[in-house]
Amino acid sequence: MQCPRCSSHHISRNGKRHDRVQGYKCSDCKKQFCERTGTFMYRKRFPELAIRIAIFFNLFISSKIVELFMFFLFRVRVSNSTICKWTRQFLDLLPEIYQKHYPKKLFLILHGDEKFIKVKGSKDDFAYWWSVIDCLGNLIATIITESRDLESAKKLFKKVKESIDKKVDMLVRDGLQAYNKAGKIFGRQCKQVVTGIKGKFIMNGKDLLFINNNRSESLNARIDDFMKRFRDCFENIESANRWRKAFMFTTHLQKWFATQKLLKASPAGKTPLEWVGLPALQV
Repeated sequence: MQCPRCSSHHISRNGKRHDRVQGYKCSDCKKQFCERTGTFMYRKRFPELAIRIAIFFNLFISSKIVELFMFFLFRVRVSNSTICKWTRQFLDLLPEIYQKHYPKKLFLILHGDEKFIKVKGSKDDFAYWWSVIDCLGNLIATIITESRDLESAKKLFKKVKESIDKKVDMLVRDGLQAYNKAGKIFGRQCKQVVTGIKGKFIMNGKDLLFINNNRSESLNARIDDFMKRFRDCFENIESANRWRKAFMFTTHLQKWFATQKLLKASPAGKTPLEWVGLPALQV
């Protein structure tokens, strides 16, 4: 631990606060601080465990239900507006990019799509939710923009390129013309395939592949279920981006739990994805 003001390591204990949090004092700058200083939990009068549980459940269910749950579990009275405030502060700290590591021999296929959503206060009260998912079911990147143009597609693919450590072999998308130029970010060797739910056969060297965009359509259906909580409309573009990050975080969390569950049931010496017949992948 170091001083948040001067970064000095010459600190000493300075008693405990009323909420039983250990206090410290810097010997150089004489500043008093605690373990929560400069963190998300700073100046929170509720226990850290209660706050974390409230935020976690609010990512999946309504804050009013979480309010009742907190009362029956911890016997604390906290309003739903306070729970929403905690959640907003937590979502603002979430990262935009989740790194994915792929094996070198994997033929990487990405599925990209965009869908229409309602957002109050934006241009014409609507926006577009862009998303990219890989062939293994991992959500790579998402953005929300007010326009459906080339700049938005480039922004999406730049975020994808920052998230993965392997070249993209194939990009499956719809017929939007903006993807033609934006897809060049992945290089000339990346093959772009325009298809939908029905799919089509294509030749990849000597191999005949059947390619469809069902993964993107399934992801859009999950986004629709997620937006029912907000009555299919966000209050503003900031709120839309905040809860977009929440959707991506919960998606990665569910993927991680599923992998851990397979890990306990898988034979020794094999990763969960190898056990089900897929290449090894860190989730």
